[in-house]
Amino acid sequence: MRPTLIFFAYVMAAYAVAAVLLVPFGDALAAAVDADPHKIISRGGLLLALFGAYYFLKWQRLADRDSLGYGLPAADFRRAMLRGFAVGVVILCCLSLAQVVLELRFFPEDGTGRPLLKVIAQGLLGGLAVGFIEETFFRGALYSAVRRSAGLAAAVVLPSLLFAAVHFIKPQPFPPGSEITLANSLTSLAGAIPNLFQPNHLDSFAALLMVGVFLSLVRHVTGSIAWCIGLHAGWVLVIKLTLAYTLLDEKSPYVFLVGDYDDLIGWLAAAWLGLLSIGLMAWHRRRQTR
Repeated sequence: MRPTLIFFAYVMAAYAVAAVLLVPFGDALAAAVDADPHKIISRGGLLLALFGAYYFLKWQRLADRDSLGYGLPAADFRRAMLRGFAVGVVILCCLSLAQVVLELRFFPEDGTGRPLLKVIAQGLLGGLAVGFIEETFFRGALYSAVRRSAGLAAAVVLPSLLFAAVHFIKPQPFPPGSEITLANSLTSLAGAIPNLFQPNHLDSFAALLMVGVFLSLVRHVTGSIAWCIGLHAGWVLVIKLTLAYTLLDEKSPYVFLVGDYDDLIGWLAAAWLGLLSIGLMAWHRRRQTR
């Protein structure tokens, strides 16, 4: 539990620094990036956490290849990542197709007008960026830290809980017409914590939790994060394509299976990733027995 709390405190400290820095630089940043103050806090916190990651991980004695999940030789790492990407595309395509079959999602008759190559390029670049950053942090460093102190079960569950939680840590909008002051900035950040406990987030939280569990089990089985990065990138690509070319039918009797985080993941995704996690561990145990 202690490593997870330390990692959570690090993330929140980065947000807090971003909230404080918003006061002297907020007006200039808002004009430069054309974003609301609470979104600047959110993006700034993530950037600060990323920039300080090396020193934080070094302090935690995790700044080495094995702890971060990069222990494989470069050629083997690339091959594993590509295989993970292919499997990730298949996994999310199954989820997307299931939603189409259930008539949860549909292809609009007039299309969406989104250029396919542009969507693919954005999905690939975004998927790789998110995959490398999040997998290095959660299935790399945090997994290793918890595994050392508390064993496999904790290393699978605790990083997954934090992984799901950070997706809902979102500073809240400033009151309409209010100025950028330290009080408003810190109040906006403080509103991010209660946002975690909104009942309407439960289905999406469950899905993200199972994403984390599955990826942690993949780290356990393979011994590195190469497959995890590939899986993550493949998922992001399919999500981008699905949201670009299909629409959610909010009148469907099965709409409860989809959460409001991105109109794609929810109880159906949680069940699908749960089944895959059970299947992965059953396969791994059978292989060990043989």
